[in-house]
Amino acid sequence: MRNKIPNANLGYLVDNFDEENVLTSIIQDCINLECFSIGFNIDLINQKLIKNCKEKNLKVVVYSDSNIEYTTALKLWNMEVDSIFIDNPTNYKDVLDNFL
Repeated sequence: MRNKIPNANLGYLVDNFDEENVLTSIIQDCINLECFSIGFNIDLINQKLIKNCKEKNLKVVVYSDSNIEYTTALKLWNMEVDSIFIDNPTNYKDVLDNFL
């Protein structure tokens, strides 16, 4: 009997890929695994990549090896990225305090 992960939301992280067909395979893996999101290293992100994922109903997440600055985060959100992982949220404290 195959075990299933109960009530778990799966995401897939992509640090790099070399060719377009590899991305297509990664997106298909996400669909097959019923992932709700796909996360990309910030160095990979572009409008075409986001569009390809959104067409497959995948939420797009961006991460980086270093903290993503607020101004860069704004640009990513304007590109319709759904979520951004940041290392140090205290850099966003002043901005977030203005929204609360």
